[in-house]
Amino acid sequence: MNIDWSLPQVGTVCEYHKLGGVVSAGAEWIRVKIIATITDDNRISPVAVFIPCDAAPYVGQGTADTFRPIRTPEQIAAEERWLVLEDIQRVCVDGENNGIPYHEALYDAGYRK
Repeated sequence: MNIDWSLPQVGTVCEYHKLGGVVSAGAEWIRVKIIATITDDNRISPVAVFIPCDAAPYVGQGTADTFRPIRTPEQIAAEERWLVLEDIQRVCVDGENNGIPYHEALYDAGYRK
């Protein structure tokens, strides 16, 4: 697995994962603007300094693995589709475990044609 650990350039608008570290589906990302980078001190990981675009102003910082490019509408739709499929799978498994047939569990969960 080849990971790109480079920071976004100063002036870039991108997304920042609020919790950092390993990111799961449905994680909360916020849109930020990069205002500075610190890459010349080999005692620490390279850091980008940012301000949020759509929230109360504050200054934050993050390492390269906490940033991603802004997603396209197609990427957003694919993630939403994946989340719905995960929910359907959860409903079906939980419904079977409770003795409810999966089609009834799906109906009860609000899934309609």
